[in-house]
Amino acid sequence: MPASLQLCLVEMDRTIAFQQYKSMKTTTIAMTTKTARTIENPLIKEEVTVLLEPGKTGFETALQVAYGLARDGRTNRKGIPKSLYHMALIIRWSDTNLPGIFHWMEPVMVWLARRAEKKGIDKELVAAYCRI
Repeated sequence: MPASLQLCLVEMDRTIAFQQYKSMKTTTIAMTTKTARTIENPLIKEEVTVLLEPGKTGFETALQVAYGLARDGRTNRKGIPKSLYHMALIIRWSDTNLPGIFHWMEPVMVWLARRAEKKGIDKELVAAYCRI
């Protein structure tokens, strides 16, 4: 069974997979892999739930590390890691493909992730932030 992404949107207007969904109460949108998607939630009172089936350990690791870095002030205001090594590892763990014009950066991110692993940065991040 291929992995899919299920988005549950609660009363919000958002761009998901470059399609506009307006003023939805509770809606589920299923997308298969290789679907470009943007998930934005600038209003704190609104909720977005993302369900990945089947689950992926690397994605869970990426989320825990990303939230841990943000909690410790090691990201910018938009949640982007300040360290390129951290960003590269999160991209690798989450199996993220960079869209559009940023696609050219993927080989650089792979190289940075490998260097980070050689330096032991991946193990440091997992030890510091991964609890499950």
